[in-house]
Amino acid sequence: MGAVAALLCTVLPLRAAAEAAAAPAVDHEAVLGEGPLGEGEVMPEGAVRDRHDKSAEPSLEGPPPRGSRVFVRAQLGIVGAGSSMQGVGGAASHGISGGGGYWQFALGRYLRQDLALHGALMGWSLSNPRVFVDGTEFPYQDVEMRQTAFLVGITRWASQLTYLSASLGLGWLHMILGPVDLEGRTGVGLVVDGTLGHEWPLTTRVGLGGALGLGFHVLPDGDDLWTGLHFTMHLTLSLR
Repeated sequence: MGAVAALLCTVLPLRAAAEAAAAPAVDHEAVLGEGPLGEGEVMPEGAVRDRHDKSAEPSLEGPPPRGSRVFVRAQLGIVGAGSSMQGVGGAASHGISGGGGYWQFALGRYLRQDLALHGALMGWSLSNPRVFVDGTEFPYQDVEMRQTAFLVGITRWASQLTYLSASLGLGWLHMILGPVDLEGRTGVGLVVDGTLGHEWPLTTRVGLGGALGLGFHVLPDGDDLWTGLHFTMHLTLSLR
């Protein structure tokens, strides 16, 4: 071996050892966390998340985000309803039942993300319903019964898509018997309306959905009371 080759064989290993000693030490625990990857240990800032970590994915749990404090909902659908009056002191009993249209418009304010307080104007109308007097059906062809009510209620979201709404207030029935040219209205009484609904976001501010509703009424008519139920299926459009 020549002198130069011998010199290189002696100097280069010494230089490599000196550079290795001067280089900063790598803290493997800081890079990999304080434990094996994939076991949930805290990663340093800027580290790549496990691709199976779902904590950053959007969740349908909890209320939807609100773009406004104002609550607005419009509902339109179909109704099956009936009302009956049991005569007092030998008076005849009456009953009216049938199908028709239903509507409601509610306006209020969000108390928090999952709870809204609102007022509503609600109504339904039966066209050519069945009419009974003392259990006998009369074949009237030009009969109409309408209910109108002013309600106060709350809406509570169980998730971002599903909600439950309950309202109560004051309302009345208006009846028209076309064949005999009679028209009448009950007194103002109690009306209750409940809705279970499911909405899908059209935009970040608007939701469209469907709902089922159930309600009842107790309305005075002189010394008598009209009582009945209504069942609804309707579409909803709301400001989220």
